[in-house]
Parts: sequence; structure tokens; C-alpha cells
Amino acid sequence: MDLIRHCIIDTTTNTVVNIIEYESVQTGTPNGMLPNFICIASDTGVIGGVYSNGEIVNPLPPVVTISVMQQIALNTIAVGSVLDKVAISRGYASVDSASSFVAATFDSSDSHQAQIHAECTLLLSWRMQTWATARAYLNSLGDNPICKEDIAVSMIPSFTWPDGTKLSSFTHSLETNAISWTTTAP
Repeated sequence: MDLIRHCIIDTTTNTVVNIIEYESVQTGTPNGMLPNFICIASDTGVIGGVYSNGEIVNPLPPVVTISVMQQIALNTIAVGSVLDKVAISRGYASVDSASSFVAATFDSSDSHQAQIHAECTLLLSWRMQTWATARAYLNSLGDNPICKEDIAVSMIPSFTWPDGTKLSSFTHSLETNAISWTTTAP
């Protein structure tokens, strides 16, 4: 059985004070409530809405503002997520993990170890270049940044693996948190 959504309105203030679902459409004063409350069927009314001329006008959603530090943190997370996803795409746990292999001793006669060392060296260099680009962008915004993570991510420089595979045009969806890029084969 589908229940019907109703707004309970305080007639002294014409404000929606509660939402109740009933099996059938209700009108007038709900059972057990004081006479200054009325019940109006509404699929869209919200608590705090104002009842006037047979309609409920909902309040505007609150404006959410975030501080400069919060914006920098969100951008840092978004950029770091791209770096990690690129490293993960080649089997490394993260870009930091891959970068740690650069200082490791390796056998240059072992082609697999040499490939890992080359990839990790490039990842480390790209990570440093990416953070320099991101920090320069964020610093250029000053004390009143209007930036979104997708903009900072789009500024990430292209990256080329040792085999010549090039990654570019990085994107970050704010809605789904999905990260993608364009891959160009050598």
C-alpha cells in the first residue's frame, strides 16, 4: 500500500512543522492535534516551508561555504587521488609507494626490475611536477578562491610511461568522484 505524504501546518505561523504519511488523503485538523494545526497533502513540502494561498513554498536550501583551507584540502585530495589511480593502474599500491622504489637497489640486468625502476623514477618526477603545478594554481587564488577540484585536476601535466604510453586530459567528476584520463598508445 502506498502512503500519502502530508505536511502538518501550524496556522498561527503558516509554517510546516512536521511531515506525516497517511493511508488516505487527510484534510483539516489531524486527530489528536490542537485546532491550530492543519493537514495538507504534499509530495514536495518540507519542514520550515510556508503555507500561503493553498501552496507550500519551501525555504531556499542553505548556502554552503567552505573555507580557503577546506578548498585546498579538497583539491589536494582530488589531485592525490589522480596520482594514486595512475600508479595503481600499473600495479603499484599508490604513487608514494611507487616513488619509494626509486631509492631501492635493483639489478639492472633484470629487465623486470629495470622496468619497475624506470616507471617509479618517472612517477616520482611526475608527482613532483604535478604538486608544483597544483600548489602554484592554489596559491594564485589568494584568500578568496573560487575553485573546484575538477579545475585543479584538469591542470595536471601529462605523463608518459617508459613504454611510450601517454596519459593526459585528466578529469575528476565531482558528482561521482570518478577519475579518468585520455590514453594515447605509443
